[in-house]
Amino acid sequence: QTGNRQIMSKLLQIRMLRTNWIRNQWVLLLICVAIFYAGWGKFELSGYSIYLADYALRITLCVITIALGGLVFRISSGLRSFKSAVLSAVTLALILVSYKVYRAYYVPLPFFGLPLASFPDIENEWLSWIDLSLGLMLVALSEEYVFRFLFVRAIPQSPVLLYLLSSLAFGFLHAPQGLGLVAEATFAGLALMHLYRSSRTIVAPILVHFITDLIIFTGVGCPFGVGDC
Repeated sequence: QTGNRQIMSKLLQIRMLRTNWIRNQWVLLLICVAIFYAGWGKFELSGYSIYLADYALRITLCVITIALGGLVFRISSGLRSFKSAVLSAVTLALILVSYKVYRAYYVPLPFFGLPLASFPDIENEWLSWIDLSLGLMLVALSEEYVFRFLFVRAIPQSPVLLYLLSSLAFGFLHAPQGLGLVAEATFAGLALMHLYRSSRTIVAPILVHFITDLIIFTGVGCPFGVGDC
């Protein structure tokens, strides 16, 4: 009986530790999501200040996630690596098709009365390439860390709730760009979450996210109706 009590006590301690760990992940997730949404305030700025504020916000989120979220990079190997590559290609294609549909039927509809906002054009060629490389990588890293990595850690046992909350939170983040982009980003969030859970490495959705944005914002996809043209 003494042995059984000790086993039960240890199991209870493990359960409490797990509960506290998940609760801490929720707190971290809510803080990071709140920081992201507070970033809407950058559109009150003007000129390149919008970009600087956005970079600072994303760097902060990356540091917080790496330092406090227990982020570990893991590259799949063998057959799983091949599977991840195929899933990544399919996910990329699906997201690009969804963006093509969004652009084809684009209507500037504000989301719940929010004024439509956008980043100003960058006239300087060097600054433009910095934004299209380092800037877009910051976008992919920060958004995948928070909306995929942290959400999975905060909601480990309910896939339905995980997909629903993470995709909606990711979609609504794009509300300043209008209702259409909210819908498209919500779909992209679902696809990227599925890729992350299937590949078991955050590297896969980060690369797909970065390549998607690169195709859209460099104009490479414009001849195919996929681009910010």
